[in-house]
Amino acid sequence: MQTVWQVDDSPCYAGLGRWTKDNGVTEWTSNETYRPLPRREHTIRNDYDVIIGTNRHALTATGWVHEQDNIKFDSKTILRWHANWVNQYLGLFYFWHAICF
Repeated sequence: MQTVWQVDDSPCYAGLGRWTKDNGVTEWTSNETYRPLPRREHTIRNDYDVIIGTNRHALTATGWVHEQDNIKFDSKTILRWHANWVNQYLGLFYFWHAICF
């Protein structure tokens, strides 16, 4: 389980996932999660009201890579699924183990 917390230590969202090992890559992939708007967009955006996302964490020899697939989605509009998308984006984050700080 991956849980994301807000700055006031309250939970924001959580996702369950599964570990797999394929072609030498150990990876955790979450289920699809619904997330609230980021605080920075709560007051300035009204074209979407939820982010639908999937997280992947792949282990490397020196750390791990965190990949996110995110769709900004308007759940109030009654249209076909893909017509409700406002934006789709991919986030990549790299983490390395530090020997000394």
